[in-house]
Amino acid sequence: MNKIGKLLACILCVTTLAGCWDRTEINDLAFVIATGLDKEGENRFRASVQVPLPSAMGGPNGGGGGTSGSEPYYVDSGFGRNVREADDDLQKRMSRQLLFSHRRIFIFGEEMAASGIEQTLNSILEHPESRLSTYLLIAKGDALDILTATPHFEELPSEAVREMVKTTLNIDTRNIINDLSLPGKDPVIPVVETVKTKNKGNDEREEIQINSTAIMKDDKLVFFTNEEETNGIYWLLQKMKRKKETIAVDKNSELNIEILDYKITPTYKEAHGLPEFTVKLHVEGILLQNEARLDLEDLEIYKMATNKFESHIKNEIEAIISHAKSEGVDPYGLGYSVYKKGNRFWEKQLSTQWRELLPNIKVNVDVEADIVRINNKGIKVREV
Repeated sequence: MNKIGKLLACILCVTTLAGCWDRTEINDLAFVIATGLDKEGENRFRASVQVPLPSAMGGPNGGGGGTSGSEPYYVDSGFGRNVREADDDLQKRMSRQLLFSHRRIFIFGEEMAASGIEQTLNSILEHPESRLSTYLLIAKGDALDILTATPHFEELPSEAVREMVKTTLNIDTRNIINDLSLPGKDPVIPVVETVKTKNKGNDEREEIQINSTAIMKDDKLVFFTNEEETNGIYWLLQKMKRKKETIAVDKNSELNIEILDYKITPTYKEAHGLPEFTVKLHVEGILLQNEARLDLEDLEIYKMATNKFESHIKNEIEAIISHAKSEGVDPYGLGYSVYKKGNRFWEKQLSTQWRELLPNIKVNVDVEADIVRINNKGIKVREV
């Protein structure tokens, strides 16, 4: 009986440890590193993918792969009534199986974002190969234009986008899903676009730029921020550390200050049945350029410089708060701060009409700024 048992165990091992019977060779896969989704009409979508070409990137010794002119990547699109159907349409023209587990970037076209992204986002997340660490962006115009752009610092447009978004908002799929689930908080998504370099003559080239943010109402795009509002949202979301601000001292001279560190603290009090907010910031900066040649060792001049620094920051924050309130959106999460600290107040008086109340909510911005270091006092040049 013992011998029979051993024989059965051997037979079981042979049948269950038969090797990689369902293996897929790497040469049979197309690694999708970026996806763009555009709306093409009523219930019709275009899904575009960017796939690197190993042969083009690896030179003469690179692995197998198709070609796409001189570019080291291949971009193609499929059409359908949803993302899955569009991917299936695209797969019909692919000699390799699309693999999405290495996707780093997902871009929504402007029209697509305006119509709402939550349903599409859910269908993407249901895909077992999707990653929560994928960066989400919204394109000015069509997402396809970003995937086919030709940035000059990186071989792949998606890699250029990834590196830039890491140094701006650094917001991924996980953050967007979290914001959509929070009461009294609307998502903020980086905006990517193609621009021409500002060289003279025939040397203009097309590059990718992230210089704005998309303010959402739930899952729908409401507006793109301008430069002042973009800095304001960076302040509110604590993304301004190590960034630089240029402060006008007079008509023809400025101070350039790098943000060393800062803390932001929102508080509120109840007033006539509504919350009244105070957003306090304490900012420390490093003076990089003193074009006005101010003597900051003089206390009065130092106070004048820091007052201008504080006013500049306050104006940027008030610009985005004012615009967002007028649209009935809450990108900073003022409502969520009430929800966390005064849940009963939120549930009884605010939760069902927060968007209608927002334009009448008072928000005070209090900034305290210090210039804690001067990198270089510079050399004073004069004629002898």
